[in-house]
Parts: sequence; C-alpha cells; structure tokens
Amino acid sequence: MSEKNGPAGAPKPSHLVEAVLLTSARPVGVGALSSATGLPEEEVGSALSDLARRYAPAESGLLLRNVAGGYLLSTNPACAPAVERFRNEARPTPLSGAAYEVLSCALYHGPLTRSAISGVRGVNSDAVVRNLLDRGLLVEVGSDRESPGSPALLDVTEEFLVAAGAASRKDFPPLETLVAEEELARVRERLQAAGESQSAQPPETP
Repeated sequence: MSEKNGPAGAPKPSHLVEAVLLTSARPVGVGALSSATGLPEEEVGSALSDLARRYAPAESGLLLRNVAGGYLLSTNPACAPAVERFRNEARPTPLSGAAYEVLSCALYHGPLTRSAISGVRGVNSDAVVRNLLDRGLLVEVGSDRESPGSPALLDVTEEFLVAAGAASRKDFPPLETLVAEEELARVRERLQAAGESQSAQPPETP
C-alpha cells in the first residue's frame, strides 16, 4: 500500500521516519517515532513497511532492522568489507565458546550474579564476564540484596540484542527446545546451589 502524500511541500511520512532513524545510533521504538514525527502510530507502521521495502538487502547498502524493541538503520552486512576498509577497522575478535555460554546463562536465566554464572558453568567465569562487560554485551542491572555483599546482577544488553538481530528475548528459541530435560534439571540444581552458597557466606565486615 502506497503512503499518502501530506500537504503540498510537506515530507512524506516515510521521509520523516527515515530522518529520525538516520540520526539515532540506537533502536527507536514506534512510540518514540510517533512522538518525534507527529504521526499516528499506525502511519508510522506504514512508513516503516515502506522503508523496509526500500532498504531490502538486495536493493540497498542499508538495512532497516527490527531489533531490541525498536527500529534501526544499519549497513548491509554484505558491504562490511568496504566499510571496514574505509574506517580502517578490523573485525572484532570472535567470541569464545565460554563467552557464548555466559551470554546464554544471562539470556535464559538472568539477571543473575557472577557466582551463579560460575555455578551453572562449573568453572570460574569472572574473566569472561569482564570481557563481555567491556564489549557492552553484559551489563550490571542491580544487586542481589538477599546475598552477603549484595553482588551485582548481570543481564544481556540492548547491544547484545542488536548484534543478535533480535527484537527481544522472545525471538530466541525456548531453552527446552535446545537442551535435554536432564541437563536443564542439572542447571536448575546448580543455580539453586549457587544461591544457597551465597546466602550461607558470612557478611562482609565493614
């Protein structure tokens, strides 16, 4: 369906939405786009559909992505080598298997503490967690006040969802479809044990 033209000389709805998206480095939700452009949310949706067709992977060096609860204009991955040469940048170091395990813990069981992550994996994960915090894929979202010392709670970030091309957690397959029930039961036991271990620790002396 073609979008309606506004008053003579007025930009089309898709042009307004496009302009806002081009100025944002982060995903923008429909409500924010509506507020910025003055368009009803239904019209914003039509404009986004128009932009999605215009920025189809086979048609443009840009893509319209629905990620992290909003919309983002980004470069087409097929053009990445040219962009990297222009910016004189190397590709980020690939994530390790340990990093993927930690992110999976935070995605499916988070927010949770460093100790809980290490408990689920069965190995100390502090170094991996620090690396993921530095890369902006994990973030501290509060603290576990029921545990001694109120350790920080960790969760995946909006940047993680953007990198994964996911609009929200709901875009990831249910854990039950990825892991056998026996393994899930062991993970739950480790999480419970990690929580009990933290609660049993004596409080820090001030």
